[in-house]
Amino acid sequence: MQQANYQLISYKSHCSIYRGFSVHKLPRNATRKITQYRVTLGDDSFGKFDALAEAIRFIDGLFKFKSRLNSR
Repeated sequence: MQQANYQLISYKSHCSIYRGFSVHKLPRNATRKITQYRVTLGDDSFGKFDALAEAIRFIDGLFKFKSRLNSR
């Protein structure tokens, strides 16, 4: 199976789009000691991640799970 390459598209200064999902950058501040990333799709939130790579891996995992369900 061939791996497709998807791009992270910068939409605004704190928001990017990856495979239809919004990845919002939450900059560090006094209460949040590290930069985090929140993944959303429409009104649905899929959680916060401590690294952009983790957020992208999570989105790829959702698509992999969906393709496994469809192949049954």
